[in-house]
Amino acid sequence: MFNFNSSMLHKTVVLLLFGYSLHAGAVITTSADNKQLTYRVPVNKSLLITLDQNVSKLTKGKDSIADMTLLSSRQLLLRGNEIGSTNATIWDDANKVNLVMNIEVTHNLDGLKQKLYELMPNEPIQVRAAEKCIILSGEISNLVNLDFAMKVAQGFVSGSAGSGNCGSGGATGGTSGSSGGSSNAASNSIVNMMHVGGEQQVMLEVKIAEVNRVLARKLTLKSGASNSTQKSDGSFLWTVAAGAAGAFSGDYMAGEALFSWTLDFSRNTSLATILAEPNLTTLSGKKASFLSGGEFPYTACTPGTNVISPCTVSFKQFGVGLEFTPIVLDSNRINLTTHVAVSALSNKANQILASDSGILQATPILQSTPSLDTREAVTTLELADGQTMSIAGLISENQSNKQDQTPGLADIPVLGSLFRNREASNDKKELVILITPHLARPIPPSQIKLPTDSYVAPNDIDFYLLGRMEARKTQTQITAVDPGTGGTTGQFGHQINDGAVK
Repeated sequence: MFNFNSSMLHKTVVLLLFGYSLHAGAVITTSADNKQLTYRVPVNKSLLITLDQNVSKLTKGKDSIADMTLLSSRQLLLRGNEIGSTNATIWDDANKVNLVMNIEVTHNLDGLKQKLYELMPNEPIQVRAAEKCIILSGEISNLVNLDFAMKVAQGFVSGSAGSGNCGSGGATGGTSGSSGGSSNAASNSIVNMMHVGGEQQVMLEVKIAEVNRVLARKLTLKSGASNSTQKSDGSFLWTVAAGAAGAFSGDYMAGEALFSWTLDFSRNTSLATILAEPNLTTLSGKKASFLSGGEFPYTACTPGTNVISPCTVSFKQFGVGLEFTPIVLDSNRINLTTHVAVSALSNKANQILASDSGILQATPILQSTPSLDTREAVTTLELADGQTMSIAGLISENQSNKQDQTPGLADIPVLGSLFRNREASNDKKELVILITPHLARPIPPSQIKLPTDSYVAPNDIDFYLLGRMEARKTQTQITAVDPGTGGTTGQFGHQINDGAVK
């Protein structure tokens, strides 16, 4: 016979209660412990499901996403209403949970896949769904097909209920643009992970060539008379003007009257050539700009009624400027928006009327400021890799004639030419701007040649005795870059190599 005291009895009760709680916890189950199946149905379409057991009871998650209709004890009709996810729980005849159905209502992905393959069978476009978003991925051959695939996907999204904003997916080579509220909403439901294959960096090579020829002819005769006692009567003196070809002057003394004359007949010819070859590289779809030149200041004053008016100093750029935005359409087509400008300082319009330091005066002061001679072209065109096209050309010829004559005397045959002052100018200009785009890749640093690589500073003997600006050396021969390791298929950059031994 066992004797239990109160302490032992208390411990026994605690152990029994703990064991009962463990046993009771082990038999507690939830729907997550039952068999689960996932069904995907396109929006506005139906799916017939046949079950393995009879259904005694059915509970739905959210009717607005999917409708579930029990056709028979083992057949269930599922219809998608809007994009989203929900679930349903099914009980069998024994009133036990038999199945948990996870339902995802998606866009019509099969229809989109079929349409993309029908229209672009050679493009490996992958279509996936993530809740309310359609994800397009894969490497596309050109930007036109990428934009077309985006527009086709927008058609499948625009009519779907429950489409949401998924953000904008980036794609190398650009994304499609659309206008209108519905189009923007459809665009926001598409994640664009597609990219255009091939090189996406473009080097633009520009050549600007200009020749300007000016022919000026002049015939002038100026005469005058004055009193003078510096020379003897009947003396004659003539001179040739220094620094002016064809300019003669003379003096003749008759009594106390000094007659002076100046005859200037000359022919001046000038020739100017300009050649600039700027190069610039940027990524497809990105704007790039380049300027080799400088800036000059000019003062802009605002006139007013007060004594002092405000003046500001601004700066104007000049030199060789290049700005372009390339878009790689495919492996051999490049769309270019270019802006090419070449400007140089000039004195053709260097005198302006201005007030002195912003203080208004009764007599304006002539101030000198530089002007610009500018050649500029803005255009958009499409070229293949390595092709060249002229985007601008100019052939200009300006002729001007001026004549001052003495009435009556100028009409005398032969001798009348002495009483006519004539000036004639003929200005001919030829200009052409060529551009060549190249698909470019990075090259190893060891293959890069800089303009300063061949320069060696002269020593004292070269500088003082031989008068050389560079040391005596043989210029390093420039090797071409292997296209397989980077660069372009043609010549890359510029190297000044005259082949002479320095």
